[in-house]
Amino acid sequence: MKHLSPFTTYKINIAVDVEGGASDLEPTEIVLTTRFAAPLLAPRVWPVNSKVTKTSLEFKWTRPNCTSLNGIFKQYTIGGNATKGETGISGRNTRSYTLHHLTPCTVYSFTVRFVNTFRRGPIGVAYKKTEDDRPGRSFNLMLEPQDNGDLVATWQESGENPCNVDSYIINIQPVGEGKCEEIHVIDESDIALDRNDRSYTFGRSELSLWGGTEYQVSLRAVNTIGESDPDAARKYTNVLRK
Repeated sequence: MKHLSPFTTYKINIAVDVEGGASDLEPTEIVLTTRFAAPLLAPRVWPVNSKVTKTSLEFKWTRPNCTSLNGIFKQYTIGGNATKGETGISGRNTRSYTLHHLTPCTVYSFTVRFVNTFRRGPIGVAYKKTEDDRPGRSFNLMLEPQDNGDLVATWQESGENPCNVDSYIINIQPVGEGKCEEIHVIDESDIALDRNDRSYTFGRSELSLWGGTEYQVSLRAVNTIGESDPDAARKYTNVLRK
């Protein structure tokens, strides 16, 4: 017999048919169950939109049905790009799971499989993005003094989160008093920069920077939600040669 369903009980009646008439033997009834197989279908998985936050996501999935489970239920396995491999979850009535400690503005995948006592089934998957937040910091801000007395600041995109950046704000200020305890006054106003900028030059002549003096540069990223914490770096300007 071919093309039977896995893990299914069949009742088979066997009778003997002889030439010239019915047999004196009684029909025989046989009951047998086919072997286990992997679950046939993947669960349907979806995010719970009302539970989306900046750092957590909740997902739900459908329960397995008897005809497609192809065996005795053992557990669910969950996975995705927020988990370290696949993790087993017992309890057939379990139908949701919440991911915590996530990064804002990030798309996460979440997978679920049905597992019976024979093996795992195909994967069901869903995707959802965490809520937006203000930009992160950690711009890898670096300062490079120039021979002409200028100070060049360079930076990269934030390493904390991928949230949108509309602009940058940068400023400079002397770290301490200058030579001979003179009062060192420069323009410390915030300077607004384009979102695509990755460098800015503080000109010696425009800002009256002193040679051989330590300055601190602060950088913040801005979007519609707010500003990032500042990233700062310090550097001495070069002593000008006469």
